[in-house]
Amino acid sequence: MFDISDRKNVEDTLRQAVETSEALNRIHETLHSTLDLDEVMQRIVSIGSALLGSESAAVSLRQDDHWIVTNVHGMPSKIIGNSILERWNN
Repeated sequence: MFDISDRKNVEDTLRQAVETSEALNRIHETLHSTLDLDEVMQRIVSIGSALLGSESAAVSLRQDDHWIVTNVHGMPSKIIGNSILERWNN
């Protein structure tokens, strides 16, 4: 009987590297597309979420002293526009 666990580990690592590379290529293509910024961000959030194996993801952008949720994947869209007041003392 042969132990193939090392080969399986190498194959899994290679598969993950290929999936990561393909996802990064899709993100790159999206960034350089002619889509509007909101659609670009939405696609990137979705691709990134899938790449990380996450069921949900969100992007928040800084506006004044708040972080505003701008894009979501796998979450209710009603959280878009919600703000989080920064409470960090520098």
